[in-house]
Amino acid sequence: MTKDVAAEPRQRLARSPRGGDTRPMEARVAKVEAGIEYLQREVAEVKADVRELRGETRELRGEMRVFRDEIHKEISLLRTEFRGELHNEIGVLRQELHTGLQGGRDFALRLFLLTWASLIATAVGLAGMMARGFHWL
Repeated sequence: MTKDVAAEPRQRLARSPRGGDTRPMEARVAKVEAGIEYLQREVAEVKADVRELRGETRELRGEMRVFRDEIHKEISLLRTEFRGELHNEIGVLRQELHTGLQGGRDFALRLFLLTWASLIATAVGLAGMMARGFHWL
C-alpha cells in the first residue's frame, strides 16, 4: 500500500474541514456571472411580454369603447322606436276603451229605462188588482 503523494493535496482542496466549497474563486465567480446573465435574459423577456400585453390592453380598451358606443346608439334607437310604438298602442287602447265605455253607457241607459218601465208597469198592475179586489172598478 503505497500512498499517492500527489492525490493528497487535491483531496484537501476538494474537502474543507468547515464543509465549505473549496473550488477556486474564479470558478465560483463564473458560475454567479452565468446565473446573472440568465436572470437578465429572463427579465428582458418579461419586460417584452409586459410591453406586448400593454399594447394588447390598449387595443382591447379601444375596441370596448367602440363596442360600448355602438351599444348606446342601438339602445337609443330602440328606446325611440319603442316609445313611438308604445305611444301609438296607448292611443289605440284609449280609443277602444272610449268606444267600449260609450257602448257600456248606452247599455246601462237602456237597462235603466227598462227597469223603470217594468217598475211602473208592476205598480200600475198592482193598483189595478187592488182596485178590482176592493170593487172600485
